[in-house]
Amino acid sequence: MTDEERFWSKVDQRGDDECWPWMAGKHRQGYGLFYLAPKTCRSNRLSWEFARGPIPPGMCVCHMCDHPWCCNPKHLFLGTQADNIHDMCSKHRLVAPRGERQNSSKLTEQIVREARILYAAGGVTLQELGRRYGVTKAVMHKAVKRIHWGHVL
Repeated sequence: MTDEERFWSKVDQRGDDECWPWMAGKHRQGYGLFYLAPKTCRSNRLSWEFARGPIPPGMCVCHMCDHPWCCNPKHLFLGTQADNIHDMCSKHRLVAPRGERQNSSKLTEQIVREARILYAAGGVTLQELGRRYGVTKAVMHKAVKRIHWGHVL
């Protein structure tokens, strides 16, 4: 059995437009893994190469269907890492933590609410609020004006 035959034997080749699941070992992120001496390769890259030819240096094999285990060549396209990230963002799959869930956050939702009330009442500057809560005037400005922390009511 050739490497290509061995590879395709591990793919559930369904209808032309359906996802073709990788049926063997997978990476923890869901990508299929296939041993092709002397290294282990991702199944989406091998699917592209077996169906369409070599992958140019520096290019990623991206999924239109957003299923890392899919090996249907019709669901794959070549792109740069920037193209792949843009694709993820345009489909709202890249969700950055916001507010308190962001590790570097010095503010909390409660502090942001309190600072907005104090600032709206007047008599306190953004610089004073920043000092009170241990952040810069710029950080406090972005929180109070909803440039950041817009999800906090």
